[in-house]
Amino acid sequence: LAVSPMGEILNTPTFGLCIHVVVELDEPVDIFFSDAKKTISELLSQSPRFSSVPIMKDNGVVQWKETEVNVDDHVFVPQFPPHLTSYDEYVEEYVSNMLLRKLSPSRPLWEFHFLNYKTTNGEAIMIVNVHHMLGDGASLVALARAYSTRPSHNPTLSQTLISSTSHHTELPAQVHKIRSLDTTWFGFD
Repeated sequence: LAVSPMGEILNTPTFGLCIHVVVELDEPVDIFFSDAKKTISELLSQSPRFSSVPIMKDNGVVQWKETEVNVDDHVFVPQFPPHLTSYDEYVEEYVSNMLLRKLSPSRPLWEFHFLNYKTTNGEAIMIVNVHHMLGDGASLVALARAYSTRPSHNPTLSQTLISSTSHHTELPAQVHKIRSLDTTWFGFD
């Protein structure tokens, strides 16, 4: 599978670009963590780029190479000191450090971070870190929407966008309870 010309540009050492999405949740992560990992596994089986790494061929062309993926290598649940009333400072520091860190080119270029700590704005935080080679913001939002709305007659049709007239299953409660979505479009390496 060939990498697009824009993907090749975004993969250069001087212009590495990631999309970072920070989602504040109204419920603790442990309520839906196993469902989230299951959905991530489904994404891997149906979206080849999420289970591939970019490699440069002898002719200088960058291509995607499928690789074995262990979801646990891409899902992070940090541990902070227990029993604090607010974790705002810890979360801010964690996010800042994450934004400065490069994704490893030896494994697929995405991560999920689940911070199960209460902050001023929510009960927990989910952070998605995706290299821009995997898609632009619009395509990644479309993919996320496809995974969050599935036809009730066939829940395995995960990548089909649902029209407003289709019958679809109810979204999980945690999706309805997302309080805010802050998207940061930076992360130059």
